[in-house]
Amino acid sequence: MSFCNPQVFNTSTVDVIPLDLDRTSVRERHHTEGRRVKWLAFMETYCDRLDMRYPGEHARNVRRVLERFTHCRNLNERTVDEVNSLDLDQYVNKRRGDRWRGKELGNRTINNEVHILNAAFYKAGPAGFDSRSRRNYGFTEHPPAAEPLPELKTPPVELTPARIAAFVRSLPFAVCPQPNPHQFWSALFQFEFAVPLRTRGVLNLPRPENDAFQRGEFVLPALYNKEGTTLGDFAFRIPSKLIPVLFALPSAPGEPLFPFIKSNGKRYSVRYFSNVLSNFQQAAGLTIEDRITLKMIRSTVATRSADEFGDSVGRELLGHSPTTNTINTNYKRHRWTDRCVEASGSNLSMITDALER
Repeated sequence: MSFCNPQVFNTSTVDVIPLDLDRTSVRERHHTEGRRVKWLAFMETYCDRLDMRYPGEHARNVRRVLERFTHCRNLNERTVDEVNSLDLDQYVNKRRGDRWRGKELGNRTINNEVHILNAAFYKAGPAGFDSRSRRNYGFTEHPPAAEPLPELKTPPVELTPARIAAFVRSLPFAVCPQPNPHQFWSALFQFEFAVPLRTRGVLNLPRPENDAFQRGEFVLPALYNKEGTTLGDFAFRIPSKLIPVLFALPSAPGEPLFPFIKSNGKRYSVRYFSNVLSNFQQAAGLTIEDRITLKMIRSTVATRSADEFGDSVGRELLGHSPTTNTINTNYKRHRWTDRCVEASGSNLSMITDALER
């Protein structure tokens, strides 16, 4: 069979680029068409593809930020190429004046949104030849970007025994969740000191089957784990003395272990958790400086575990990757170790010995 046979190879069905239209003209025409893409169309496409690759809270959070940006800058009728750095700067400036639960947004919170927006515009930019940019959409030739705000590095909090005791005395003031708020908060905080999960993780931790429960074996699905996109499900075992405390909770296998529910049986939202925690501590007379959050417990457990059992144990308890440097970056670098104090004393002796002569 000949490939020149017109019945086999019909040239009339092939799109042929005119001879007078070079590669540069094709590229320019592609960019011109790309610049007519509406921002809303790009946003939906970007979020849908992100949800396919990273389903869960991250994709939902990206969508919330992009929708907030769209509403703030009135982008419903604008194209991607019409959005510029001024829109980003004005959005960031507006967010600096917004408040959440009576408090102004911190620079770290705003910077998280800045990184999300910059990543979206980078994806809308021109395609390149490297592995990162070759899948870009090419909807804008010069994607805008916002500068992150300066962040003050706050040292981690280490809870003292007196502060923990004050929190325990505040437990009787808890009025929700029902039916037994004292049991809920007592069990949850015992669990947190053993396995310091984030709020969203601990409230969505499924109760295992009874056999696995008696062995103390739990699995936090990747959907509710911040590191789940790279590490997958987080499997762990709890100390044996904690098993009967958690087993007594009124939840069934497959349901959330900690039933954060209203009197009508419906679940409270995860965002309401911090309000409830703060309210009953306030009712007990604890000041803002004396109140406890799950993040403080996570910080305390990480620091203490790294000091006593090594960095690898601290990372594993936090659910971090074995290769991450979180322990050194966020905890140890904020304070001196005993070896640093010993070295400081040795250096001091050089001048004190000279003064005593």
